[in-house]
Amino acid sequence: MRAGEAAVRVGGTLLLAGEVRSRPRAGGISAGIGTEYRLLPSFVVRGGYSSSMGQAVPASPMAGLGFGLSLRKATMDYAITPQGNLGQAQRVSVSTRF
Repeated sequence: MRAGEAAVRVGGTLLLAGEVRSRPRAGGISAGIGTEYRLLPSFVVRGGYSSSMGQAVPASPMAGLGFGLSLRKATMDYAITPQGNLGQAQRVSVSTRF
């Protein structure tokens, strides 16, 4: 089960988001907060933090960073997040609208 708020705009350029997730099978609750700041009309930077609480094997808190670029009908997003002993995860997505 999830509950969150993801549309709190501050001044038209800053987006704040929060989420709480209940994971009964994992035995705990996790929460996350994030922000997105529009530097230019086609360029945004993002940051976020996620934490798990009450799990039998607690996960490490994670902070992630990323950015997004949009040009006409195409968008590209990049994010990097730590994955504990596994190192870092880097994600890239490219999409287009028809």
